[in-house]
Amino acid sequence: MLVAPMDQVFVALSYLVLPALSSHYGAGRVENLWSLWKRYALAMSSVAALFAVAVRIVGRPVMHWLYAGKFDDLTPLLYMLALLPLLMGIGNTMNDALKAAEKPRFVFYAYLSSGAATLLGGIPLVMHFGLRGAVYGLLLSATVYTLSLAVGFLWLVSSKAAERPAALTCERVTGRAQREP
Repeated sequence: MLVAPMDQVFVALSYLVLPALSSHYGAGRVENLWSLWKRYALAMSSVAALFAVAVRIVGRPVMHWLYAGKFDDLTPLLYMLALLPLLMGIGNTMNDALKAAEKPRFVFYAYLSSGAATLLGGIPLVMHFGLRGAVYGLLLSATVYTLSLAVGFLWLVSSKAAERPAALTCERVTGRAQREP
C-alpha cells in the first residue's frame, strides 16, 4: 500500500504523454517523438528514484507508525519493493513509445513474458521464500517486462534509424520530404 500510489502517478502521466507521442509519430516527426520520450523517461526515472530514496529515508518510521510496530521486521522488504516503480516506470515509457509508434504487439509480448516469468519464477520463489519470494517475484516480473519492452523498443529505434538515411537521400534529391508508410 505504500508503494502502489506510484502506479497511479505513472498511469496519469501516461495519459498526458501518450497523445503527444502519437501526434509526433503520426505527423512523421520521429525525432520529436524520440526527444519527448527521452525527457519522459528521464522524468519517470527521476520521480521513481526520488520515491525509492524517500521510502528508504521515511519508510521505517512510517511503517512503525501505521502498523504500531507489528511489521517492523518487514522494512527491508519495503526497501526492495520501492525499486518496483523504478523498473516499471522505465518499462512504461517504452510501452507508451511503442504504442505511439503503432507497435502494440511488442507491448503484448512484454505482458506475456512478464506473466510467464511470474508463473515460472514467481510462484516457485513464493513457495520457497514466502513473503520475501513474493517481493522477488514482483521484481523478477517487472524486470522481464522492462527487458522485453527494451528489446522491442531497440528494434524499433534501429529500424527507424535504418530507414532514415533513405528518407534523407530522397529529400536531398527531390528537395522535399517524403512521409514514410
